Amino acid sequence: KNILLSEYNPVKILYYMKYGVDVQVSRRKTSNIKLIDYKTVENNLYHYGHETLFKGHPVNSKPDFTLFINGIPVVIIEAKREFADYLTFKKAMGDIKVYEIRSPQLFNFVQFGVAYGDEKRYMATQPNYEGLSTKRKGWLWRNERKEEDIFNLIEPCRVTEIVGDFTYFLETPERELFKIVPRYVQYFA
Repeated sequence: KNILLSEYNPVKILYYMKYGVDVQVSRRKTSNIKLIDYKTVENNLYHYGHETLFKGHPVNSKPDFTLFINGIPVVIIEAKREFADYLTFKKAMGDIKVYEIRSPQLFNFVQFGVAYGDEKRYMATQPNYEGLSTKRKGWLWRNERKEEDIFNLIEPCRVTEIVGDFTYFLETPERELFKIVPRYVQYFA
């Protein structure tokens, strides 16, 4: 049984991504298998997929780019024409939210999405099994010199650190679940 594909709780998936999965190797012994190596990031395999097709309903989802770490989809990037229209990043953010509805199981794994258009923004992602409208703000990312630099955010080693050390879930008193990813000031503090 594949515990990752049969699990629908994004909090548990994030836990497995951070701390590994216990696997029964014999009747008396279990072993913890790390999905991502956070200590020696060079041990991980990073791969960008272009228009990777993910199972969805009523139609499949096909983000423009997906960053995989060891075969796990961790970040999606939706790109729009940079200079074509005003607020193209909002269209990209809207597409990411549609993918959360169409392919909610994918977003158990995808930790944040990047909207690339006339502005470059990112936001935490999470499965949307109910198909409800969500209001989330996209954040600007700045590098160490405080310059806007979305590419700095999606460097594989930085993504690994953000997932391992800076991504969490918060449950509200109304029992709503929100994923939290850092803004650049929190990351570089």
